[in-house]
Amino acid sequence: VDKVADEWTVLRFKVYQQPDWLEFIKKVT
Repeated sequence: VDKVADEWTVLRFKVYQQPDWLEFIKKVT
């Protein structure tokens, strides 16, 4: 559980840092 939570924290941090998070979502979907 801790590992998953940590990954989410890092992912959120990256999203907050990068303003082009829409492109990231487009790549994922």
